[in-house]
Amino acid sequence: MLRRADPDTRELWLNTLPADRAEMLRRKLRFPKGTAGYLADPLVLSLPQDMLVADAEKHLHRSADRAYYFVYVVDREQRLVGVLDIRELMQAQGKQPLSDVMHRELVRLPANTDIHSLLTHPGWRDLDALPVVDVDGGFCGIVRHRTVRKFSQNLGVQPEVEPMVSAL
Repeated sequence: MLRRADPDTRELWLNTLPADRAEMLRRKLRFPKGTAGYLADPLVLSLPQDMLVADAEKHLHRSADRAYYFVYVVDREQRLVGVLDIRELMQAQGKQPLSDVMHRELVRLPANTDIHSLLTHPGWRDLDALPVVDVDGGFCGIVRHRTVRKFSQNLGVQPEVEPMVSAL
């Protein structure tokens, strides 16, 4: 609805939302249709790297509907700095900050990644959802593989595959 509204109406609607949610939606609206940023779910759980594990666990219980296998870890500027699967979070010591237990090496999709590149991204071999970042490393959310497949089917886009694979 926001994309279809004229700019004045869109801004009026956004101003009725909590500031953090409105800002997240404004960031999402910057990305063109068919890109990772456009398809990303911004309502996924992300927590600050200096949060203690015990506090993160409490937050996870309160926000379980936003958790999707992983907790994404951000710095104070909302840049993606790490990831932690929920099981690892539950096994970590409560007084440790997330920065001590998170994985710093992770697959990231640039927000401007197009649908063809999304369909064939090697990250799908291991993961069902990939984090999306803007040009400054800001966390935009995650894009789920099923979302990419559904969007591409609606457009009639098929991934390019080797002729032998197609024949099989």
